[in-house]
Amino acid sequence: MADIEQAADKVRDALPPELQGFVIAAIVVLGIVIVMTVFFRLTRKTPGADSGRLKSKQIKTSKKAKAKTREAAQAMGFMADDVMRDIPADLTFMPRTQEMRHRLCARYVYPEHVERNADWVLLKRPWAAESGDVGTGWQLVWHRGAPDDETMAMIKSVTHDPRWQNRFLEMELSRNTLTFYWDEFGGKAEVQNLKSYLDSIKGGAQHA
Repeated sequence: MADIEQAADKVRDALPPELQGFVIAAIVVLGIVIVMTVFFRLTRKTPGADSGRLKSKQIKTSKKAKAKTREAAQAMGFMADDVMRDIPADLTFMPRTQEMRHRLCARYVYPEHVERNADWVLLKRPWAAESGDVGTGWQLVWHRGAPDDETMAMIKSVTHDPRWQNRFLEMELSRNTLTFYWDEFGGKAEVQNLKSYLDSIKGGAQHA
């Protein structure tokens, strides 16, 4: 406002009295408009820009942490390698676009058959709405057979677990072999967590 007052003083000195009031008023109004415009640009948010998004961001894991996780997996008996796979470009909840990206991820397979007589794949799809089978952000596709109670309980425990909300994990049961596609993290603890998913449906198969 001090700049506006200085400008008004200069106008008083330079203009005849009959024009001073009009010009000073115009300067004051212009200054107020500029100040308000700057204020609103700094404080306002674009409508809908953050709609459906969580404040948390996609999490990345260091190469060192991935290496330690793989070492722990191999020590537990997992077969692990890297594969190219179509993965959502944005793993955050309800992204603006449904863009997929072909990139590298880890593939973990535990060499133990799960006799479920079914084939299915659980896909990470952050834009997917919740269905009767899985939680928000996931898609479950059955290729053969029918869902059983143990498998559905395990899948729902995955899709409602906050640890996977902004991380990549997909699972596939094919020819009685359960495969995990994921971004390695968490060391031995997370590998044990993956093994628990396998054990939960393997145990159910033994009693089926």
